[in-house]
Amino acid sequence: MKAKTVLFRTIPLLVAAGLGFGANSFHAQTAATKVGFVNTDAIFKVHPLNAGIEKIKASATAELTPLSKQIGDLQAKGDKITAKEKQDLETAIKTAQPIQQKWRDQILKATEPMNASVNKALADIAAKQGFSIIMERSVAASSGLVVYADEANTDITDTVVKAVTAK
Repeated sequence: MKAKTVLFRTIPLLVAAGLGFGANSFHAQTAATKVGFVNTDAIFKVHPLNAGIEKIKASATAELTPLSKQIGDLQAKGDKITAKEKQDLETAIKTAQPIQQKWRDQILKATEPMNASVNKALADIAAKQGFSIIMERSVAASSGLVVYADEANTDITDTVVKAVTAK
């Protein structure tokens, strides 16, 4: 008799648990998420504002290269560096830091409008084509997050390029 009582008490509990798990699995079954991929390097490379950014980078390189060479040459001496050379190294580093910051700020300021236009184009295209997620193609591939993707149906790089170069 005790066995029947225990069995009858357990059955409603198992049924309730089964319904609970079943209900959860129904909620987990949502519409498919459409994932797209983009090569942002290719987009930025052809963006109309990129030419101005490349000029800024070239100017920064031209100004910083002599200092970088001086710093590298002095650091290469290692333990054989003299007191005068050590002082020259510290001076070169202190001179280079604000110059690097100046160029970093200019490049950042110049890239903001380009980033904004690319982000807007990505968002617009993703919404129009029904993508829920857009991933950087190289990051997705190198991280192992994506093992296979049908590029013909998921890569929107060309569409974004057309959008940002048409403006």
